[in-house]
Amino acid sequence: MVAPLLALPAVTEAQTVSNPSTAPDCMNNTAFFNTNLPPSINLPPGFTASVFASGLNMPTGIAFLGNATNFQVYVLESGHGLPSVCNNEMAWPGGPFDIKNPFTPDILVFNRNGKLIRGPLGKPTSAGGGFQPSGPAIDISFVNGLSGGRLFATDSNQSTHQHNGQNNSSRIITVNPMTGVVNPFITNLPTGDHPTEQLAFRGDGWIYWSQGSTTNSGVVGLDNGGGQNQSDIPCQDITLSQSVFSSGNGQLTSGYSAFNTQNTGGTITGLLQLVHGSGSAGGLRRRHPPGATEQSEQHSGLLLGLSEPVRDSLSAEASSVGRGHPCRDGRR
Repeated sequence: MVAPLLALPAVTEAQTVSNPSTAPDCMNNTAFFNTNLPPSINLPPGFTASVFASGLNMPTGIAFLGNATNFQVYVLESGHGLPSVCNNEMAWPGGPFDIKNPFTPDILVFNRNGKLIRGPLGKPTSAGGGFQPSGPAIDISFVNGLSGGRLFATDSNQSTHQHNGQNNSSRIITVNPMTGVVNPFITNLPTGDHPTEQLAFRGDGWIYWSQGSTTNSGVVGLDNGGGQNQSDIPCQDITLSQSVFSSGNGQLTSGYSAFNTQNTGGTITGLLQLVHGSGSAGGLRRRHPPGATEQSEQHSGLLLGLSEPVRDSLSAEASSVGRGHPCRDGRR
């Protein structure tokens, strides 16, 4: 039903686009776009690709509402994204809570012809509303797909590799598709090199998501927020070897441990024990009270590929709490 979207007519010319930052050092931060230059997008026979909407700021997620002939397109702009002196929401002249700030997350809504009809939705506010200002926001999805239902999104407040004291800042949130009002659904999820990311629904009353790893190697180094990012958690309990790894400035670090921590031969509690056990280990805790609502349901610690129950109406609160097997039911 979505395939016809790829064939919508549009006329696009080659152009040079400048970074919207007003910083003097960013004035020459440009990119040249020419959709007619090969190589283009590899498509199956019978399909064509054309520009539906342009001028977006780091789009990372898309959701469709309607049917093949009458639909709306929800585009998530991630905001800050990868760290750069030219992608700094704090340096924007109007500040991080200016609705025109291109480096904070939001959602734009387009009609079937690619015309903006609503948004930006969910811009961060000084009162703590909206998306988190540092981002990135990664994905959006309707519970019932093209039929709608509640609109979910993922965000964080760490700007990936640049540490700003916001470990465990990833969230799954709901966004009102008309007003942009944001309500936290699951909070306190890990944040590091890869925050909470893709969402999926399969009609069984559960929400599925991918939880990114906090490092790329299992060892916290200076490339992980200067060594301040949180460590990874294995899927099951493991016993560390005697190995330690050079992690910058002469520091040696064990796997699955805080920066500059030697824990040779130590036992690391896996998330299976965190989920099904007592709920606390190694400074990580899990709080999951029965009957939790959207506002009170919280988690901490690494929850790779877990699922949570969710009803499919815009006004429904989170249903009674349950949890799938973290390594079997997950998306990652």
